[in-house]
Amino acid sequence: MSATNNVKWKLEDDVNDYVKNKLESLGLKKLKDYNVESSMSDYMKEALKGSAKTKNKTYFGKPDFHIEKYYVPVVIENKLNTNKLISKNKVGIKFDEKSVQNFAVNGAVYYAQNMIASDKYSEVVAIGIAGNSEEDVELAVYYVFGSTAEPKFMGNYKKLDFLENTVTFNSFYNDASLSEKDKHDILISSQEQLKKHANNLNILMNNHNIPVDQRVVYVSGMLLSMQDVIDKNGNKIDDGLTPDDLKGIQTDTKRDGIKVVNQIKEYLAQKDISQEKRNLMLGSFRESIYLAP
Repeated sequence: MSATNNVKWKLEDDVNDYVKNKLESLGLKKLKDYNVESSMSDYMKEALKGSAKTKNKTYFGKPDFHIEKYYVPVVIENKLNTNKLISKNKVGIKFDEKSVQNFAVNGAVYYAQNMIASDKYSEVVAIGIAGNSEEDVELAVYYVFGSTAEPKFMGNYKKLDFLENTVTFNSFYNDASLSEKDKHDILISSQEQLKKHANNLNILMNNHNIPVDQRVVYVSGMLLSMQDVIDKNGNKIDDGLTPDDLKGIQTDTKRDGIKVVNQIKEYLAQKDISQEKRNLMLGSFRESIYLAP
């Protein structure tokens, strides 16, 4: 082991340099086979619009590295220190703001899922890389096939070698692509989860005495409030609400019901819907939500 290879990294740029060297050693050329941050095609920029990891998410996302030379795009996120490779909980990869910003895999998969949600891509390869020195680097590869489905961890791939050429990438892709059994298992699992959540939601609405005839309106309104507010030009104005945004405050101006109604109002205002119809939709939801204590 050379002394140079064992020098402890101090900056995230050291990890970036390491990745550049690895890609170059595979014969990949910068600005031709791979690119860094914003040096991407307009098509990919459009797919990443609104996915910046800043608080307002106004701009397009900028993965540390990306490859567009194959039929499936590749995004790479790097972090200093191996303990920043991934953050998970019992459900899977975490996608809260701090996890996406501070962990390599979380950031890479976040970008990949946003690209798929844009409808410009149906699948993306996401790679997280974190290290302390050249001799202490961890890498995780995920095949992302949906904007919400848990991505497939490619545990057999510990190096970037599969990115070398079309032959090696094809071999990886054949390994990564979901089999019919995988798709069937995901469908069954999704249906079971949906039934479980529907049952829990029904119990919750029973406990809050929400009438049966108001429940469809109530659930539809909550789903609308979770949607990002997008203007007519496709730019994100505001994030949709998440459970963390609902604090249970009981004042007249900050109650959760007020937050939800205001969010729906902003969402509908950006749609090409007449004022009369917007008032009707908001009125129906106000009636249903104010029945809940």
